[in-house]
Amino acid sequence: MCSKVPVSPSSLPMPDPLKGWRRRLWAAFAVGSVIPLLVFAYVLTHVALQRPCPPACPFLVFALLVVLALSGYGLLARHVGTLSACVRYMREIALGNGEAPPPSAPDRDSDFAALLASVTAAVTRLRQDRVQLKELSDTLQAKVAERTAELQQLTENLRREMKQLQETERALQRSRESFHHIVERHHDGLLVLGADGLIRFANAAAQHMLAAEKNPSLLNRTLPIPWNGENPHTGVPIRRTNGNAGIGELRVFETEWEGSPARLVIVQDVTERREAEEAVRQGYVRIEGALRDLSETTSRLVAEASHELRTPLAIIREFSALVHDGIVGPLTPKQKDCLHTVLRNCDRMTHLISNMLDLSRIESGKQNIHRQSLDLQPLLREVVSEWAPQCQAKEQKLVFDIPGVLPAVYADLESVRRILTNLLGNAQKFTPSGGAIRVFGAVEGRFVTISVQDTGPGIAWEDQQRIFQPFYRSRQAEDAGIKGSGLGLSIARNLAQLNGGYLAVESEPGRGSRFFFPLPVYQVSPRHRVLLIDDSAPSLELMEQMLRRSNLDLEVQTSRSSIQALLDIGELQPDLVVLDVHLADLAGQRVLTALRRKPETQTLKILAVSGDPDALAECRDADAVLAKPFSSHDFVQKVVQLLGIERRARRV
Repeated sequence: MCSKVPVSPSSLPMPDPLKGWRRRLWAAFAVGSVIPLLVFAYVLTHVALQRPCPPACPFLVFALLVVLALSGYGLLARHVGTLSACVRYMREIALGNGEAPPPSAPDRDSDFAALLASVTAAVTRLRQDRVQLKELSDTLQAKVAERTAELQQLTENLRREMKQLQETERALQRSRESFHHIVERHHDGLLVLGADGLIRFANAAAQHMLAAEKNPSLLNRTLPIPWNGENPHTGVPIRRTNGNAGIGELRVFETEWEGSPARLVIVQDVTERREAEEAVRQGYVRIEGALRDLSETTSRLVAEASHELRTPLAIIREFSALVHDGIVGPLTPKQKDCLHTVLRNCDRMTHLISNMLDLSRIESGKQNIHRQSLDLQPLLREVVSEWAPQCQAKEQKLVFDIPGVLPAVYADLESVRRILTNLLGNAQKFTPSGGAIRVFGAVEGRFVTISVQDTGPGIAWEDQQRIFQPFYRSRQAEDAGIKGSGLGLSIARNLAQLNGGYLAVESEPGRGSRFFFPLPVYQVSPRHRVLLIDDSAPSLELMEQMLRRSNLDLEVQTSRSSIQALLDIGELQPDLVVLDVHLADLAGQRVLTALRRKPETQTLKILAVSGDPDALAECRDADAVLAKPFSSHDFVQKVVQLLGIERRARRV
């Protein structure tokens, strides 16, 4: 931008070029007018004296006037041309013709030459100022155009943003209307409580559920139902859609309402769910009783059938043995081979009947075991020695690998022997010639785990889910033609549970299998205490029977009142609490919270049970959960796990 300040011609110092000209003009007029005045005076004198004037006087006066006029005209004409040239030059400059040449003065020494020089300088400066003004004008026009483009872009952006804002407002309005429509038509009651505890919003369902008939409005009122801070709170009296009284469940969530902290209260009609839960609970009790009766009937039938089969089978075997041994007469080699086959199958039938009787006694709870301090190493060596000849006959390598000294376990001797015998027999059948069978043990926490590992074909995952079921035979056994009753693993698993453990398997097809079972280390400490809390007497009785039949070394205590259980828990000092979530006097969630807050019960193991999966999902303070209805096997496994058994493999 140019920093020069434009200067107008009027501000320049200009000499007065007419000053000398006026002097000369006045001098000429003075000289030229003397003679006419003298002539005029002469004429007046003659007129006054009444003398005749010479005839040449008028002509002389006229001639003098003409001379005076011509001299004045010559003097003016001398400078008028120069003035006209200056005017034309300035007009050309004003019209934008910057290339017009400046006029020249006729007399450079005259005052008019000084005037012309001043005019020329002023015009030159004016021309420079005009160029600067043009530059300024161009710059200003460019900036104006740039700012205009920016303003147009800003205007367009503002227009687009206004359009988007309008669309957003319309979408927000539609969302508000949809949300209001959904909230008003929702079948659950929805309320918003302000920080002062007053109701700020309530949908139609909440109005119908909770409002009194005389005062149907809930706004600006306190919550019309008793709430002790429990979340969720079940047992809220409500009015159902059909007008009848029902049971509601109240849930509270922290939220905001109009920029201030508030609480969202959801009231749900759970009348049908509670009725269904009660029906399911009662049905489960009936089904459990029917299954128990069926199991007992089946066990009696199997026992009676087995006893009935044993006598004729024993007679057949004895007479066949007499004939086979040649006591009743000589036999041909072929006849002897046939009788040998009969004896072998009689022994097989006897073993099958014995297994069926054992399984029947175990499932009916009539299997008598005597758990005591047991040294495993002599028992393991004895069982391994019994199976060594059969493994050698099949060219199998039987390895006994017990590092160091194993602690004594709390178990029944004959049960553990039967478990080991069944597992070794199973491994010996499925391990091919040249394979290996390894028996080893390890201490894991408060348990000693005994494992039997083979290099057989392995077990598919789908078969691992069923191999512990009675009479089930895997596809590998069927394809390989391996004979068996399918009872050995089922009996072994039940015996392991009776001894306070479990039986599990780790296997992959083509990589062999490992069966293992833990046994608790023998301790002089008292037995584990289990406290069952449930307001339903049939459920309490059912869970207690499950634990009794498991033959676990437990001291089982029951309580139908959660409040009383909280008061007595310091005296009872249980190792495990089995807690029903839905209780009449105090909800299970509050019992969980109370137990976790007490220093003496913070590490207490808690198993939460319920028929409501949503309620179980909220039991975050529980160590484990179990959905009703549950089987005896699942319940016992949960109890065993929480009492300290670390499961190293997938449980079947």
